[in-house]
Amino acid sequence: MSAVSDLLTNYQHVIADLTLVTGGGGVFDVIVDGTTIYSKHETGRHANDGEVLTAFEAFVGPEVRRCYQEGAGFISAVGVEHDATGRALARTLAVARAIGGLREGGIALTPMQEAVLDLGVEQVLSPALTHVNAAFVRVMLEQGIPLE
Repeated sequence: MSAVSDLLTNYQHVIADLTLVTGGGGVFDVIVDGTTIYSKHETGRHANDGEVLTAFEAFVGPEVRRCYQEGAGFISAVGVEHDATGRALARTLAVARAIGGLREGGIALTPMQEAVLDLGVEQVLSPALTHVNAAFVRVMLEQGIPLE
């Protein structure tokens, strides 16, 4: 069973359309949030049965899995840095769609733009929102307002 078959078998209920374009000797990498979870180029082989699906589910965690099961989407960014065959974007979008990554929409970014966005969220926005949330909770508790 191929990686795409694994995704179709497990997430058929959230896939509206999936187009496969085959090619010979191509590189097949699955990258999530800048981390390669499977690389045909690095391993020198095609993925074993269930390997990409297992790696993906382990990486994205239970919250994203819950989104799949409920038929909801999640925020994701995909990009192609180098496309030697002219088919990499179509394949990347097919995989993203198959795993539910485009259900909430998508935006075209270069790999550099995606990296800057990811770092901005991790290093600027998330800490700022954490600080705002803590201040809000503190004020509410000081005023006797229960958190419930």
